[in-house]
Amino acid sequence: MGKMESKAAKEIIQIYTMIKKGFTLVEMMLVVVLIGLLSGVGAGFAHGTLKSLQVKKAARDFLLAAKFARITAIEQQQICAIEINREENLFNVVIEVNDPQTGEILQVPINNQFFKPVKFPSGVVFEEIQINNLGAPLIREESDVILPIFFYPNGTTQASVVQIGDGRSHFTISTNPATGRTKLFSGTAEQAETGVIDLDVAEYGEYR
Repeated sequence: MGKMESKAAKEIIQIYTMIKKGFTLVEMMLVVVLIGLLSGVGAGFAHGTLKSLQVKKAARDFLLAAKFARITAIEQQQICAIEINREENLFNVVIEVNDPQTGEILQVPINNQFFKPVKFPSGVVFEEIQINNLGAPLIREESDVILPIFFYPNGTTQASVVQIGDGRSHFTISTNPATGRTKLFSGTAEQAETGVIDLDVAEYGEYR
């Protein structure tokens, strides 16, 4: 038997001896405890990351809806609005049209290949909503369930600040009344004046 064969045989015997000897009860319990701890930490981290991603997606969906509402108002030359439903944590885009029979102005929800109503996943909510009302910033009362943000045919909009979050992660969307531009940043509504990042040029992507 050569040296290589002899060395391999010794290693096989050594491994067999270790397997035959096995683990002590204390060693097995320690391994089980460590696996449990690692699993718990991993699961908690994954859950927190998932919730944060859900908040970010909800905020980005709202941003895109605002951009869509502005473009629709300009193209259709009709007032368009994002309607926020705080009770059900959803929002949709509506457009004002004239009823040819009655002459009344109707708000028709948009539901097509370009936009569909968005409902937040469980735990993600509208944490704060501020909408400019006749020149004065107004923090809406809890009794106000349906809150509209209007976009006008000339490209302007109501000034608004909308904070979306889950209690830990927060994203805020703001609209500029003069330009109709919508911006999003990571943080609370209190930081709206100092931490604004325009998603047209920022890390979240380009939405033109």
